[in-house]
Amino acid sequence: MKTRFSILVACLGSFVVVSFAANWPQWRGPERSGISKETGLLREWPKEGPKLLWQVNNVGRGYSTPAVVGERLYLLSNEGMEDEFVKALSAKDGKGLWSTRLVLLC
Repeated sequence: MKTRFSILVACLGSFVVVSFAANWPQWRGPERSGISKETGLLREWPKEGPKLLWQVNNVGRGYSTPAVVGERLYLLSNEGMEDEFVKALSAKDGKGLWSTRLVLLC
């Protein structure tokens, strides 16, 4: 029974790694190389530049790289050192999904 459970956990673990391969979950990407493995990208930008899909304001003064996982973009930001928070936005349209204040526990 233990062996079956271990095999199941190993198989599920490998599925999770594969399913998140296209995400950008940390600074400089999945392998921290700054290199995207996306295909079908333009070799040269159009003269007018890329089309702006969306932008947001009022997300605080960020000091970390955004992370993209699945359909969400995560930000770590602040409005002064006493008001730090994590915010999740929709990667599709930039709409806020949730925000939570970070609390120092010491």
